[in-house]
Parts: sequence; structure tokens; C-alpha cells
Amino acid sequence: MPASSIQHPASKVFCGPIFLVGMPRSGTKLLREMLNQHSRIAIAANESYCLPSFYRRFPRYGDIRDPANFARFYADFSRTAFFRRLSARAPFINREIWQTQVQAWDYSGVIAAFYRIYAQHYQKDIWGDKTPGYLRQMPLLKSLYPDAKFIHIIRDSRDYCLSIRRAWQKNIFRAAQRWHDDIRRARQDAATHLGDDYLEVRYEQLLDMPETVLRSITDYLHLPYQTAMLTPPASTENLGDARAVEGILKQNYGKWRTGLS
Repeated sequence: MPASSIQHPASKVFCGPIFLVGMPRSGTKLLREMLNQHSRIAIAANESYCLPSFYRRFPRYGDIRDPANFARFYADFSRTAFFRRLSARAPFINREIWQTQVQAWDYSGVIAAFYRIYAQHYQKDIWGDKTPGYLRQMPLLKSLYPDAKFIHIIRDSRDYCLSIRRAWQKNIFRAAQRWHDDIRRARQDAATHLGDDYLEVRYEQLLDMPETVLRSITDYLHLPYQTAMLTPPASTENLGDARAVEGILKQNYGKWRTGLS
């Protein structure tokens, strides 16, 4: 058969979701805000944390298509810190709108509808979540959303430990052990469950070469790069040296050399 007549399948258009994960104090907020400047991406402004626990509880509600059962689910979900904080920014999400937007009545479909409403409010079509703790929940999230892509931002362990101590007075030896254990487990989970749907980026490189890193992310997501991503609109931090700083604090690394001496 002539090469010109061979039919190649079109590459699949990525429609989400995106899960942005990483250790605390590792640049997840900054990267979220940079990605949110893309015209198609809407990563929720607050961390959810509750998705695994509600996955375990979901069977209790019975047939969620029943309005009474959905109302019970909504009543519980709306009491989470995630919903309360996000609804302060997104009061347009209510029970009636949420229920009408559900396309599939399993757990993943119900939760996807919630995030989709949020994204559509900003005229975006790719929804995402930034919850650092989901670094340990990637296999579950991948089982719920087979098309999901994961971005794992990693900070130098020494700066991570210093930042943890400064922000929350944590023991740096325990912090170092947690960094080692969680990063190793995440990489094992990625190798076993995620395949090509997992990307690691380095916090230090994001500060030094933001365009290069962001281009690698948009290539990974099969999206066009957009220069607006280089200018996050507001301060992303309320703790540490980057507190109240707008944009990118380029020298916010290597502080362990003096801070841990």
C-alpha cells in the first residue's frame, strides 16, 4: 500500500482533567495560577482534599439520579471546606445547576459536572484540581478519570524542608523523610498506573526558565503555548518569602545554603 494512502488515527484531543500535585511548599500554587492563564484551563482555586473520602461514601446515597438522594449528597458535599471556600468565589454553583449538568451518574461523572460548571463559568473547557495531598491518591484518581493527566512539581528537598520549618515550625528531619517517601511512592505509582499521563517538572527550573517549562507542559497536554501563562495575575502565597509577591520570585531557591547551616 502506498505510504500516502495509509490512514493514521488523529491524535486525541485532550479535554481534561488535570491533576496538579506535589509536596506542600513546592510551587503548586504558582504553577496553578500560571496554567490558569491559558484560555482553555480552569484549575479550581481551592484545594479539595475530599474527593477520596466522598468516593468511599458515595454508595450510601443510593441511586443518585433520584432527586432526594442527590439532595442528600449535595447537603453533605456543600459542608466541606472545599465547597464553602470555592462557593465564595463561585456562587453560581448550586444544587439545581449541578444536577442538570451531570452527564454520567457514577461518582466520577457527578464530580466532573461540578468542576465543569466551574470551568464553564470562566469560558474554559478543561477542568483541573490542585491538591498537594493527591500525590498519594493518583492511582484512585486515574481509575476515576482514565483520560486524566498528572503534573507533579518537585522542589529541592533541602529548600522544601526549610520552607516547611519556616511556615509551620515542622521538624526538618521528619520533613526530609516524608519528602523522600512520598516522592518515591509517587514515582512508583506513576510507573505502575499512569504511564505517559504523568509529567514531572522542577520548581527551580520553573523559576529560572518559565517559558521552557510551560512549553513542556502545554506540549504534554497537546495544547498550544500561550504567553499569558508567564504572568500570573496576583500573589499566590500567603506564607514564606513569596508571600504577597506578584508574579515569579526568580531567586526563591537555594536558601538552604544559609537557612540550614
